[in-house]
Amino acid sequence: MSDDEREPETADFAALAAVRAGDPAAKLLAAAGPSWKRPTSTGYVFPDGVGAAFNARVARDGRVGEIGFGRDFPQQYDIDGLHIGMSLAEVQHARPNLRFSVDIEMPDPALAMREYAETLPSGIASFARFRGESLIYIGFKLPGATYVEDGEFVPAPQGFYPAAEGQPGAPFGDTNTKLAVLGGLLEAGKIDLGSEEMLATHVHGRAVDLEHDGYDLDRDVYDYLARYPLSAALLASVECVAPAASDAIYRYAFYHFDGETDEFTIPSLAGFAACPNVREFGDYGMFAEVDLADLAAFPKLESATLDYGTYDNPRALLGLPKLATLTCFETIDAEVLDALRSRGVSVKIMS
Repeated sequence: MSDDEREPETADFAALAAVRAGDPAAKLLAAAGPSWKRPTSTGYVFPDGVGAAFNARVARDGRVGEIGFGRDFPQQYDIDGLHIGMSLAEVQHARPNLRFSVDIEMPDPALAMREYAETLPSGIASFARFRGESLIYIGFKLPGATYVEDGEFVPAPQGFYPAAEGQPGAPFGDTNTKLAVLGGLLEAGKIDLGSEEMLATHVHGRAVDLEHDGYDLDRDVYDYLARYPLSAALLASVECVAPAASDAIYRYAFYHFDGETDEFTIPSLAGFAACPNVREFGDYGMFAEVDLADLAAFPKLESATLDYGTYDNPRALLGLPKLATLTCFETIDAEVLDALRSRGVSVKIMS
């Protein structure tokens, strides 16, 4: 599957609707979906796929300190007896203890809001905001919660990051090859690197502002990843080698990486033999060259996507015993493609 074809992973709205201030951050993480790994350095959470429908912040003690459901949150989900879009009269009937709190003025008067609030038996502050007669925001706050401030150094939990070990790039013989494998493990949830700022802060031993300082390769983070320990079990768990410039792993070492430079170019397929169970391969522009003879290192390969025009040794595709799907351009020899089709391989030609 090409990078453009990959479906974004989104949050679970039903699970998010059940999260409240005071809940452990782990509950929020599970609801926010697999694409979200850690809060920002100051605790804010922005799950993929929810836009302005949801916001949360994790407090210093690891609990959800603030959580809010905005006007775009799906109306079918109940949130303590309320849902977005209710009228003021409906809300007052459902939650009679909500009382007028404050009028919130905005530069554009049409965007002004009126807030109603109550303290729940748990001590959590609950509030509802209206624009006109329509409920557009439901929020909860944990009283007394404190938060990490911007620029504050907060060490990673002890033991969260394993100590770097071995030679750079081991066991692949090349650091960029290793980064591609780490990227696959990260996407599959087999390793957790925290947020980009969390890792950079750990490596440098100080607060790091990647929005400001992330315009170049961070050599120290790159070197840490080059020596990140990988067990035999992790190597055996790798089933997909399909690095793309948009992969999250590259933002750890180069936060503003745009794919237009060659810091992460992988020299060849040669080093990937350390991953014996690869079933899917994709070339999406991260390789300096791909010799298809090197695919022999993947005896379990079932699917290959060759996103560029020409490749060395295309006949090597005939030596892949489990190949079931090939996606490529017509630049692969027609004789090879016909032979693959005769073996039952599904061949998809890109235009």
